Amino acid sequence: MMRSKVKDNLKIASMIAALVIGGCAGMGVQKLAQTQPQGSAFTVALAKEYLDFSSRESNQFYDQISASYFARKGLDAAIGVVVLPETLDRWSIPAGAQSEMQASRDRLLAAINTSTTADVSSELASAQVNFDCWVEEQDENRQPENIAFCRNRYLDAMARAEQKLAAAKQGQSLLPTSPYNVFYKPGKTDVPVEANKVIDQLIVLIKQINDYRMVIDGHTDKTGSPMKNLAISDQRANKMKSAIVLKGAASEKIKTFAYGDSASKDKKGTPNARDRRVDITLFVPENNLLQIGQPQQPAQINQPQPFLQVSQSPQQ
Repeated sequence: MMRSKVKDNLKIASMIAALVIGGCAGMGVQKLAQTQPQGSAFTVALAKEYLDFSSRESNQFYDQISASYFARKGLDAAIGVVVLPETLDRWSIPAGAQSEMQASRDRLLAAINTSTTADVSSELASAQVNFDCWVEEQDENRQPENIAFCRNRYLDAMARAEQKLAAAKQGQSLLPTSPYNVFYKPGKTDVPVEANKVIDQLIVLIKQINDYRMVIDGHTDKTGSPMKNLAISDQRANKMKSAIVLKGAASEKIKTFAYGDSASKDKKGTPNARDRRVDITLFVPENNLLQIGQPQQPAQINQPQPFLQVSQSPQQ
């Protein structure tokens, strides 16, 4: 059950929504149940896990606000967006639990970021949703058995994921190169023309090696709403993937992640050209890493200058 900063904000929004559309908070769960998930194996698994979680909140605990909130994350995952595990600063987590929970979130993100070497989509999706469940129950801090239930399921899923990742690593370790960065103009999601230099360089590299994986992270600055920024970052990452696949890369070897404005360190919401980017990381076998070295120019495309003036835009 949810009684946090998140829920305080959602109460007002949910009441307004109910008055406007004459619906109920459970509509999000129903919509998610009727949605056919799209995207990667990970986002499809996330959507299914969030459906199970939000249904339990709605039908077992009658917590429609929590159900609606987590169903919304499931709906985003169902269209291929990689939604992130909850951040602790948005919840009222007791001081004594914060250290373990932050370490657990970091552990989960580390596994997600290295999951290019094994198929651990179902395990990581289970770990993420049970971490969110743990956060919500720890926020309420009244039912130790529910806290333990979510925590233990998170730990079990993480153990299974890490076991698979370790087995894959023993077979052949894939190590990351330095990221290639492509920068964008305000509100734009189409692949910049100049990025073809990066794409061509990547294609040349992957033709020289026996195996590879690629991760494309989409980012925005903090101008505009978080939801719009998440959508923009997702479009940037997936359009970049499509462009790279069109040049000859294997689609199944590329994962995309949408971070929205979550990685921006700007606190004022000012336009920041360095935050409007995609980061492309190529994972290659260790012997090939020594062969190809680290990416050279033109890895930095549309690198903003310190004096660059950027006009205000509602979507970044």
